[in-house]
Amino acid sequence: MLGLRLLVVLVAATLRVQAAAMPICSSAVYCPSSCSNNTRRPMESTISTQLQQSNSTGAVQFRNSAAKAIATARTFPGIVRDLIGGLHLSLQYHCCYTPAELDAIGSITASIKWEPFAVRFRFVVCIGGALIVLVDPVSQGKLTALVSQVEFEMQVAGLPVHRFRAEEAPFHASLATFNGTYDMAKALPVINNALAEWWNTEPIVIDEFVLEGTNWTFHATSRNT
Repeated sequence: MLGLRLLVVLVAATLRVQAAAMPICSSAVYCPSSCSNNTRRPMESTISTQLQQSNSTGAVQFRNSAAKAIATARTFPGIVRDLIGGLHLSLQYHCCYTPAELDAIGSITASIKWEPFAVRFRFVVCIGGALIVLVDPVSQGKLTALVSQVEFEMQVAGLPVHRFRAEEAPFHASLATFNGTYDMAKALPVINNALAEWWNTEPIVIDEFVLEGTNWTFHATSRNT
């Protein structure tokens, strides 16, 4: 019995050491710091959908949860800027493309047939210099399937994919940025404990994405109008 108790203590201590050794914030690189062609900016545009405009129950629940998370985060000094006025979900980040290439990406994406799908959000994490809330694993899978189709069609058309979406941060909505004084180790558990496990018990239906900086909007095949 004593040996079993000692083993339990040792295992618990090992897990605590491993947890302490894990980074509080994961790194994320969306685009290279520079492009091979100087006429191309590192970050041209994103394909995203706004989470501010819908008045569905799920969207309202999400925005209320986001406001609560940001308010809780601000109880710790070091928040630089919150993003409550621009909550969005990005499908794809575009790096180092010319305007003509972006227009071609728009044309390719608009030709893809896809069905509306529901997303739910849960759990705040730290990626790079931002607090973000992740979509749940099922939603991650749906978004991954769609962006993978976009990336495949881009390559078929001869357009390079400078950085695949799977190499970047998981699908999420950004909440706030912070500086080096922010005590993330203390703040993150407090933020998550202040919120329900599911930010929106009712789903948010995604049926539209916009390619920023262009005139392209992508609608789901059976989108309700």
